[in-house]
Amino acid sequence: MFIVNSEDFGKKVMMPFVTSYMKVINHRENRVGTLFQGQYQALPIDMDESLMQISRYIHQNPLKAGLVSKAQDWKYSSYSDYIGLGSNNFLHKEQIMDLFNDVKEYRKFVEENVD
Repeated sequence: MFIVNSEDFGKKVMMPFVTSYMKVINHRENRVGTLFQGQYQALPIDMDESLMQISRYIHQNPLKAGLVSKAQDWKYSSYSDYIGLGSNNFLHKEQIMDLFNDVKEYRKFVEENVD
């Protein structure tokens, strides 16, 4: 099961990221104030099925947006690494890949049912 302390993630990762992003955009656009409505919220992923669906959702996004014709062609995605075409050594793919028998099964799961 995949567990992340959402409070720590929000405070240690998302808050500094959003604050930095806001400062850059505000400076570039000569504006002040927040960019996003409401505070960042995180929900725990407490079931393997949820983790599988979220992984597929993330890897299908460039396809659904019409940015690429194949998920592995989106250079900002880790999908090519998940299916053995990339070489990012810093990824920890085990939590997702352990939910599938092999890379072929994961690839089929992600690539089918693209709306």
